[in-house]
Amino acid sequence: HDEFRAATRDELAKMRYTLRQALEEGALGFSTGLAYSHAKVATSEEVSALVEEVERVGGVWASHIRGEAEELLPAVNETIQIARESGAAVEISHFKAMGKAHWPNFASAVKMVENAREDGLNITFDCYPYTITGSVLYTVLPDWVEEGGRRELVKRLKDPSVRIKVMEEMRKVRYYEYENVRVAMSTADPAFAGKTIARIAREQGVSGEEAIMNMLLAAEGRVVSFMDTLSEENVEAALKHPLSFVASDGAGYRESDEKKGFLVHPRSFGAFPRFL
Repeated sequence: HDEFRAATRDELAKMRYTLRQALEEGALGFSTGLAYSHAKVATSEEVSALVEEVERVGGVWASHIRGEAEELLPAVNETIQIARESGAAVEISHFKAMGKAHWPNFASAVKMVENAREDGLNITFDCYPYTITGSVLYTVLPDWVEEGGRRELVKRLKDPSVRIKVMEEMRKVRYYEYENVRVAMSTADPAFAGKTIARIAREQGVSGEEAIMNMLLAAEGRVVSFMDTLSEENVEAALKHPLSFVASDGAGYRESDEKKGFLVHPRSFGAFPRFL
């Protein structure tokens, strides 16, 4: 069952053993998704201990850092610190600054990476040639709502008093416009796919925050969305940077997904042609 906590010493030892075994069997490295509910509670110390195993075999640690909006600079700093402590090669996955208010921070984040490189760290980043992101919708909720996994998330979103608190917190930190957030997939109702949060909210006669909570509740957290939240200038700067790689960050799709009405992000098929 899901437990939202840091790993114990014994669990960490088992994780290190499993990772070591995989690396010895040919794995190229280790990746983390520290912005997502299942990995968000992992401490820097826990991640650093695992990355040490990667360094031993000359592998690569690829990380979706903890935050890409208001948390961007602290998240980059944490990544650099772990790389410094472990000595491992690190690649920041799909490096970006989300939300217009945070676009100016991207240059500072890139400078941090450049400085770390000059200090001798083997650090790079990858990016994709689109201003539209794609991710699970629950990431727009406050962190505490996701604690314990989907089951606990659903339980909290059924509580009217919790919903009020969630709405208040979402409004304080919102870095996107609901007109720019489009549902790509919902297990609750395929009819949502292709609609913006703003449109769904209007159709339901509720706020954008309520529309998001209603959808996540109905789909038990299984909603994917596309957000137009990146700066064209930042994307171009990242693509041209000598420390960057182009990566699609795209999911795989089946023909049956199209029949279900799922929207496909063009990066899954067009990232490299678009870059060229």
